[in-house]
Amino acid sequence: AADYFVITTEHLPEWTAGTAYLQQLQAAGGAGGYEWVDKYGDLAGTGLALLADGTLSGTPAGAGTISFTATCTDAAEATVERVLSVTVNAPIAITTSGLPAGAVTQAYYQILTAEGGTGVRVWSCPDNGLLGSGLTLSSSGVISGTPYATGTFTFDAAVNDAVGSTDVQELSIVVEPQPICGDVDNSHGSPTVSDLTYLVSYLFRQGPVPPRPET
Repeated sequence: AADYFVITTEHLPEWTAGTAYLQQLQAAGGAGGYEWVDKYGDLAGTGLALLADGTLSGTPAGAGTISFTATCTDAAEATVERVLSVTVNAPIAITTSGLPAGAVTQAYYQILTAEGGTGVRVWSCPDNGLLGSGLTLSSSGVISGTPYATGTFTFDAAVNDAVGSTDVQELSIVVEPQPICGDVDNSHGSPTVSDLTYLVSYLFRQGPVPPRPET
């Protein structure tokens, strides 16, 4: 039992590039007074470093797998080692670049998307830019609600991953008047002779195509 000496850290948590990392390596047994070293210098250039007290810290420079051999020496100069790896993901990035228009008093539903990062993503609207629009952004990235005013609502969408990587994207939603049934010329008024004339011209006289309803 007196000869028992082992590195007990077997796995290191997945992480995100560009986000500060801090983990404490652990050992058991031996004569105490542990001193740690990156045996082959494999951490050089990765953004991480293994300190003598067993702290693995730094900011991973890029995505990929970082592998290194951790060596632990006790007070009696006994040595043990273990190969350890850290999987580093790309920084989180919002991939939604634009949003479709909505119509006043009509239900709206859109899902924002992102790539990269580690673990669960949490969304927010830090500037409260959707306030007064009738729309909300949920923590899961869903924009929903019923707009009750026309206009352009510009807001900041932010997303964080489980280890602190974040991205912010400015987005806008145009809320237009509700289309009226029979409003062929899209004048936003009740159907009139003008709408009938427009439709007859299109169907029988090669007139212009009726404009698409603004929804």
